[in-house]
Amino acid sequence: MSRLIESIEPEGKRQRVCLDDGTDFLLYQAEVSQYALKAGEELSEDQYHILLSEIFFPRAAKRAMRLLEVRDYAEKRLRQKLETSGYPQEAVDYAIEYVSRFHYLDDRRMAAAYVHAHQENKSRRRIALDLTRRGIDRDLIEQTLDAEYTASEEDQIRSLLHKKGYDPTVSDPRERGKLYRFLAYRGFSASAIMKALQKSDES
Repeated sequence: MSRLIESIEPEGKRQRVCLDDGTDFLLYQAEVSQYALKAGEELSEDQYHILLSEIFFPRAAKRAMRLLEVRDYAEKRLRQKLETSGYPQEAVDYAIEYVSRFHYLDDRRMAAAYVHAHQENKSRRRIALDLTRRGIDRDLIEQTLDAEYTASEEDQIRSLLHKKGYDPTVSDPRERGKLYRFLAYRGFSASAIMKALQKSDES
């Protein structure tokens, strides 16, 4: 099945090629010339697959690898990064499959590593929120927290109060309010915060 090249417009150092089926991708001007792409002409299925195999598959996989060398990405976020980089959907799917095959992309490993790194100073609720923002599936987050999260919320709060130099014998309502907001922002429940402050008062 052929596709019509509706437009080829400059975008930075590259050219955005838009097809009539809604597909669009970015190529360098030399590549547009090399593959004889012209607005208003047909792009055959064979030509499209040549572009995928010769340019987009290897380029998208390389881009995914470079992104993962800098930091961990959840699959959802990595897909978004590749899509905004101008790769067609088939190339994005190929890159995701490629890095997953070699375990460079592993949402479960990423979630577990994040829990281990942050459970001493972040609540379960805050870690769940952070992982959600990173694109991890909610069911996987809950499974990982159930398996990996071992910290005591009360111990965490008491440790943070100690690090803040909290002294109940000289504290005033303003300081208490500030500490309450500090702990609430980290996702600790109101009851746990009040309980820890109360115990600090009694100790």
